[in-house]
Amino acid sequence: MRTIKSIVIILMSILSWPALAQGTEKAELFSKPLPLNGDIIVYLVGGVIFMLLIIALVLWQISTHLKKYYRGELDKEEEEYKYSWERFMQFKPVSSDKDSMLHHSYDGIVELDNPPPPWFMFLFYGTIVFAVFYIGRYWITSSGLRQDEEYVQEMKEAEIAHKAYLAKAADLIDESNVTVLNDVANVDAGKALYMEKCAVCHKPDGGGSVGPNLTDEYWLHGGSVKDIFKTIKYGVTEKGMQSWQKDLTALQMQQLSSYILTIQGTNPPEAKPAQGDKYVPEGSTAPAVKDTTAAGDVAIN
Repeated sequence: MRTIKSIVIILMSILSWPALAQGTEKAELFSKPLPLNGDIIVYLVGGVIFMLLIIALVLWQISTHLKKYYRGELDKEEEEYKYSWERFMQFKPVSSDKDSMLHHSYDGIVELDNPPPPWFMFLFYGTIVFAVFYIGRYWITSSGLRQDEEYVQEMKEAEIAHKAYLAKAADLIDESNVTVLNDVANVDAGKALYMEKCAVCHKPDGGGSVGPNLTDEYWLHGGSVKDIFKTIKYGVTEKGMQSWQKDLTALQMQQLSSYILTIQGTNPPEAKPAQGDKYVPEGSTAPAVKDTTAAGDVAIN
C-alpha cells in the first residue's frame, strides 16, 4: 500500500537523521545527554501521543479499507482514489459533482456534499489534542507559565540583561569621554569608594592628610572630571599616588570622580593649605593662581 510505504519512508528518514549529522555540529548535539526538564518532558509526551493518535487513525483507515477490499466492496478505481494525493487535497473533477448532489435545491441551485479534506481534519483534530494538553498544563496543573506570567518573567530577564549591558558599556568609559554623574545612586557609590580607598590619605572629609586637600579650588593635575578620572586611573607614582585602573572598573572611577567634585567648597575643619594651580572651568575668565605645592605630598588633585 502506498500509505504504508510513505509512513515507513518518513520514519526511516527521521531515524536516519542522527547518522547523517555525524561530522557536523549536529553530531555533538546527539552525543550529549538531552537536558530533560518539565517543559521538554510535557512537549515530548504530548508530541508522542499526538503522533500515536495520527498513526492509529491511519491504521484504522487502512484496516477498514482492507476489509472492504477483500470483501470485494471496492473497485480498482475507488481503491486508487482513496489513498491518492487528489483525495488528500479533496480535488475532484467537475464531472463528479452529480455524484455529490444532495436533495436540497433552490431555484435550480443544488447543494453538494463536500466534506472538509483530510488534511484539514487532521489539523482540526490536532488543535483539539493541543487544547487538552494546554488546558491541563496551564489551567489545571498550573505547571506552565501563562502569557501574563511569561511577560513578567521576560521583563525581569530583560532588566537583568539591560543592567549587564550598561555595566559592559560603562567599562568603555575613559578620560576622553567621562562625564559627571549627578544621580544619588552613583554619587553614593562614589562616596563608599572614597571612604574605602581614598579617606586614609585624604581624610574622610576630603581635607587632606598625606594627600592634598580635595575640597578647595586648587589642583595639582587639573580639576575637571576628566583630569580627576585620569589621575585616579593612572596615578602619580613619583608622588605616591597609585594607579587604580586594575582595582576599580571604569564606572567605579567615574563614580569616585563625580563624588570628589561634590565636596568642592565644603571647607572642612583643619584642612590642608591649597596646593597646585587654581582650577578655572572652561569658559570662565577668572585668573589662574600658580602652583603652591608642598614637597612630598601624595597628590590626587
